[in-house]
Amino acid sequence: MDRGRVRGLDGIRALAALMVFAEHQFWPAQWMMTGRLGVEIFFVLSGYLIVGILAGRAELVEAGASTRRGEILRFFLHRSFRIFPAYYGLIAVFSILAVLGLFQVNWNLYPFYLTYSTNWYFAHVLHDWPKGQNFGHFWTLAIEEQFYLFLAPVFLCLAPRLHRAACLALIGLAALSATYMIAAHTPWFSIGMDSLVNFGYLALGGLISQSTRPLPGASNRPLLWCAAGVVAIFGACAVIRPQGAAEFAVSEAMGLVSALTIWNIVRHQQSGIVTALEVAPLRWLGRISYGFYLYHIFIKLPPTGIAFAGVDLIIVANLAVTIVLAQASWMLIESPSLKLRDRLLSRDRRAAAVMA
Repeated sequence: MDRGRVRGLDGIRALAALMVFAEHQFWPAQWMMTGRLGVEIFFVLSGYLIVGILAGRAELVEAGASTRRGEILRFFLHRSFRIFPAYYGLIAVFSILAVLGLFQVNWNLYPFYLTYSTNWYFAHVLHDWPKGQNFGHFWTLAIEEQFYLFLAPVFLCLAPRLHRAACLALIGLAALSATYMIAAHTPWFSIGMDSLVNFGYLALGGLISQSTRPLPGASNRPLLWCAAGVVAIFGACAVIRPQGAAEFAVSEAMGLVSALTIWNIVRHQQSGIVTALEVAPLRWLGRISYGFYLYHIFIKLPPTGIAFAGVDLIIVANLAVTIVLAQASWMLIESPSLKLRDRLLSRDRRAAAVMA
């Protein structure tokens, strides 16, 4: 551990962001479903971090150092300042561009973008990607926000010793939900985007946070096996290009590989692979990955005609522009918002201490 920070997580978050970018930029990555693996890593990692935070706050409540109501409010304030400014700022910018005739949007989808219900609408109303949509990647953010909204209060109301059982129960519910929808012949697209099914991936991360501690030693073997699993999945996808039931099965396999990877990173903090994930560029990209994910889908410069193995090298420029935008977002929007949040929370805690 590094001052309470788990080594390697920023690095794996950066790799996940690059995998999502790759799928949206060139065809070999689309065949290999790299973006889906990146999304599964994001889900498991978010569950690991958020359930860990909720467990710490539930311990404060149990010790009598805080109240459930106070911690619920602080949690939502904490998340709102982290997520909302860049998210709604992006929607506002493109809305203005659309009004000026410089960008095409599907205004009918705006209620779902604004309320973080994109995945529900895609899955259970349209049963497909909508035509004329520009913010389709928001479906993953919708699932995470729903997890915060519906389940954070549950974890904060439970004793910390019950959090592991709660994660197991949620994984079971996700499996039952998927089984029921399969039996009901629900479209595979809908199952893959269902909120409860995807809550299972976040619960896997939460389970890791509540049951895993670092081991002594520096073994690389477990993480190498995880990497071999990823290569095998990518290879299978490139060959069979799965759709329907096969695509859903691959997604489940990716979720398990993601969980195993995060688990082994947490367990093997001194391994060489974790040390490699700690290199400065990956840590930096991991820090700005939220903005990177938000903006990457809009950055598609005109092709140059210069290609390698059929892939236009303009993707390098697209990557550079996306990184610049993500860094600007961090400096101008996200970091100032976090500083304001920290000042407000600090003032709130001081006031609570005085009243006590």
